[in-house]
Amino acid sequence: MRTIKILTIALCVSLSGYAQDPLLFETDWFLMELTVDGELIPIPNNGEIDEVTLNFINVDGFYTVPCNSYNIETIDFSSTSFTIISSVVFDDNCGLPSTQLFEGIYTDGFFLLSTNNQPFDYVLESGANNTQMLTITNIEGDVAIYGNAALGLGENPLKAVILYPNPAQDFLHIENGSNSLTSISLYTISGRVVFKTSSNLQQIDLSLFPAGLYFITLEDDRGGKVTKKVVKN
Repeated sequence: MRTIKILTIALCVSLSGYAQDPLLFETDWFLMELTVDGELIPIPNNGEIDEVTLNFINVDGFYTVPCNSYNIETIDFSSTSFTIISSVVFDDNCGLPSTQLFEGIYTDGFFLLSTNNQPFDYVLESGANNTQMLTITNIEGDVAIYGNAALGLGENPLKAVILYPNPAQDFLHIENGSNSLTSISLYTISGRVVFKTSSNLQQIDLSLFPAGLYFITLEDDRGGKVTKKVVKN
């Protein structure tokens, strides 16, 4: 059974009072480059990590998935900065040494999840051909750069799975093509498991669940795994 670790952080940051760019919340962000202590940190391609994603839910938080999933709560969100106040870790049994080393650097070294009173600044830039770039900087000058396209570190067929309709009111359909799903898990934003099955289902009945934001993790018979956001109306 998946375990949940709670990390509580109090990070202080100044506010600018400007509205956020909608692209920040509408875009799926992929880690392109991570620099910590002046060193460029390689992103593993080891079967557990094929890309590192980050999605802002709203001004109250975001989630990022290297291998384990980190749901991070924020306050004081401005057009240039935010404050992290807590995080929930969805433990996906990511056991490779290279994964554990990278996640330690990414979560504790960059996002400073074990340190108090650290501000984070961000800059959102648009380029040619509809490219977007998000740069997040911590108080120590460490930098994470995200883009709106994956680096293609590895092939994960589950990334092509389509969930619809999303938002959903009753049934959420899973269009998984040739993928044979071996595990489907649905979680609340606080990390509570509300649905789990090992069947290769084509749909999930959401009508029994309260309206709100959920995360769904899909796994297949080839060891692939993907976590997606689901909204229940």
